[in-house]
Amino acid sequence: MGVDTSPADSTPTRYDFYTWDGDDVVIDFLDSDGGGTPTASLAKRYLWGAATYQILAEETIGGATVWNLAGRLGSVRDQVNNSGNYIANSHVDFSAFGYPITGSPSTRFLFTGQEYDADSGLYYYNARW
Repeated sequence: MGVDTSPADSTPTRYDFYTWDGDDVVIDFLDSDGGGTPTASLAKRYLWGAATYQILAEETIGGATVWNLAGRLGSVRDQVNNSGNYIANSHVDFSAFGYPITGSPSTRFLFTGQEYDADSGLYYYNARW
């Protein structure tokens, strides 16, 4: 992520860095000032379950934890906070091919627990987009 298509502008490019444990992303780092000296800071931590691609929770650096509730296919359908309260607009309905058609969850792991790239509209299935 983070391709600057207009180098003449003054808005810095955002870069995301990931730490992996096998097939699972466990930590996100963010370098929001773009190029130059890398100053990446911790952005999110992930808690994965024992099943394949079973994303359970995400914790932001501010300490807010979001618990992902999955359906039968492992797709994240709803989200709740640490108090167990439903997070508004987090319910997701999917098209026949797994694309989100309703809702705006705070996770990028959606259909069958796979990583969804909203910019390209594609899922990453660990070997190809």
